[in-house]
Amino acid sequence: MPQDPASVPSLRAAIGEARLKHYLDRYDGREDLALRLYMWNLELSSAFWGSLSLLEVTLRNRLQGAFRPYGLQGGWLASHLDRREREALTRAQDDLRRSLGAEPSDDDLVAGLSLGFWVGLLNAGQPRNRDLNYETVLWRPYLHKAFPNMPKDSGGYPSRRRAHTLLNGIRVFRNRVAHHEPVWRGRHREMLDSIVTVARYMDADVAAFMEQAQRVDEALNRQRIAVTDGVCVI
Repeated sequence: MPQDPASVPSLRAAIGEARLKHYLDRYDGREDLALRLYMWNLELSSAFWGSLSLLEVTLRNRLQGAFRPYGLQGGWLASHLDRREREALTRAQDDLRRSLGAEPSDDDLVAGLSLGFWVGLLNAGQPRNRDLNYETVLWRPYLHKAFPNMPKDSGGYPSRRRAHTLLNGIRVFRNRVAHHEPVWRGRHREMLDSIVTVARYMDADVAAFMEQAQRVDEALNRQRIAVTDGVCVI
């Protein structure tokens, strides 16, 4: 049986008071329960990470594919990007040039760009600017093709706004997981459903695998035994 984290003398110091404060507050200062909840938070975060990673890889590859034949580099895409996305693209190109010692390929950029960049391509841009209106210059001609299974609106296109809303919520959650923040509060099954739903919009087979292989339900079912009994796994 795994060692109860509450029995590890140096664990509180290893985590640090600032990180542990949220957990101590939850249990009115009880260190044993706080340490166990911290470890269950790690278990839950780990359970989500596989689905989040698969979704992110699928999204960026699908969006890259939707831009063909233009690609990610060159003047066409840059001329249609608002400041935030344009600066992110330029920064990734510069970082890759330094690390590679050569011009990056589109495939290099796909791996080098953050999830925030890809989700940003699905926002509104500047609707009043003909060149920077993401709905008309990016979504309808190109990016909607990344979501072939998404229901279409009355105009015959999937909803860019719905895709962005779902993915932006996932992005925020993903960043909390990646930065070791508390995620133990929340509607975890709803978050998993959102991840699977967006995956299904892009590829039904990937979504079916994700739903079958996910470990989130298992982690959720283990919360009581982890926190109450100290049977923690990470």
